[in-house]
Amino acid sequence: MKINRQDLLKILEKPSSIIKTNQLVPEYSHFIFYDSMIYVSNGNILVSSKSNLTTIEDNFQIPSKLFLTFLKNLKEDSLNLTVEESKLIIETGSIVSSFAIIAIDTRPESSSLKNAKKYLDIDRFIKGLTFCRQVIAEESNEVLLNIHITNDHMFSTDRYRILKVKLQETFDGVDYSIPVSFVDMLLKYQKQIMEIYYTSKEISVKFKDGSTVFSSVFLEEYRDVSSYFPDPIKDFYIPLEFKTDLSEVIFRHSEYLKDMLSMDRKTKFSIEQNICTLTTSLNDQGNMVEILELVTSVEPCSFSLNTSYLTELFKNCSKFRYYGYRNSFLYIDNDMEFLMQTIQD
Repeated sequence: MKINRQDLLKILEKPSSIIKTNQLVPEYSHFIFYDSMIYVSNGNILVSSKSNLTTIEDNFQIPSKLFLTFLKNLKEDSLNLTVEESKLIIETGSIVSSFAIIAIDTRPESSSLKNAKKYLDIDRFIKGLTFCRQVIAEESNEVLLNIHITNDHMFSTDRYRILKVKLQETFDGVDYSIPVSFVDMLLKYQKQIMEIYYTSKEISVKFKDGSTVFSSVFLEEYRDVSSYFPDPIKDFYIPLEFKTDLSEVIFRHSEYLKDMLSMDRKTKFSIEQNICTLTTSLNDQGNMVEILELVTSVEPCSFSLNTSYLTELFKNCSKFRYYGYRNSFLYIDNDMEFLMQTIQD
């Protein structure tokens, strides 16, 4: 069968994005070609894409890393693929290469969407995932490397920060977590998403190119972080609203500390009436002081915040209000609430 190399790489792009080397389960690092489809699974996520290899009748699996590396390093785009005696033969120009394959006789198992519910508010869902993703640290334990969804809210935390997003459309009866690898795929290909479906055990996403992603969910107990967000807010918080665009201010202070580890970067907020003084110290090498004006006067207070975390938050927000609560910092914008521990001086 003849196929264009660039077209084949494009078909393999989405499946290959979830592949991780797994010596215990070799199938998790293989492309599975079955009935004109390509499947990849990493144990939590299954991706299926149309292969367009309609004239190849054999069903087989092939090591993904070796196959991808070979395709990416070729200069010729016209390929001829054939299967002969447990080998995939690729001919292009003067090059003839063969890859050992393993014949398979069963299609990778995926759930039926027959009884799944369709989730309509895709834009709000993706926006919520974008916010929640920024507070997940790669070094978090397995449970915290997820985003938790419960009916009309989603949560994420890394123990230092907690983010809560209110969804306008409810995930009816849902109380589970979705893996961050699945979230990263949805954010990467968000413009291609066509439909989202969910059940009590799985979320499935259909893309415009005909591919489908099935993600299993985690049903184990997720730490109840909702109690950290008191209600009503006005009974617990002191509002701090700045006249200046604080995102630009925080960025300057973060750049001042760019040579320090992100966990060690902090800026102190000292407030007297309607004046807030920001002080960022670079150990014994110097400091940066900036004075800002508040919209209204408040009771005197002071606290320090991680400047890197604030910079990440401001990348996805346009309006800011701030609240101090129990040695914590709370930012609220529409239906999003961001809670972060203050740093004890």
